Amino acid sequence: MEAIRIGGNELSCDPAATRSAYRSFTSDLCDCAACRNYRLARDQVFSGAALKFLDQFGIDPHKAAETYDLGPAPANPKLILYGGWFHFIGQIVKCGDRVSLGENLVIWFSPGIALAPPSFAGLHLVQLELEALLPWLLPEAWGSHK
Repeated sequence: MEAIRIGGNELSCDPAATRSAYRSFTSDLCDCAACRNYRLARDQVFSGAALKFLDQFGIDPHKAAETYDLGPAPANPKLILYGGWFHFIGQIVKCGDRVSLGENLVIWFSPGIALAPPSFAGLHLVQLELEALLPWLLPEAWGSHK
């Protein structure tokens, strides 16, 4: 296990085992407009430092356990607020603050586990939760999918 400290959080993780678990499953892909847009736009927030951050845990940024949209951001209606989470093998030693990974991405760690893929079954997991602001890239207007 590797120790990671960030934003007052103290975590242990096994990146190699997490990578192996991610390789062992294929994500279910929802075909709704919000999910299709998330897949088109996610590389705008999962790049550079954010991508390196996820990689230290062994997380595959293309295999979120869950994503959902919360609608246009109040401060900038051209951006859509998304939530979601990933899992990694490890544990929370000390829970700290939310961590900003750029202007449009905030993460935090949760001991509550939901919708973990089968390849993670029976393992000690941490849920890495996120909020991301992403542009709407699809030709149809946001809200037409509701």
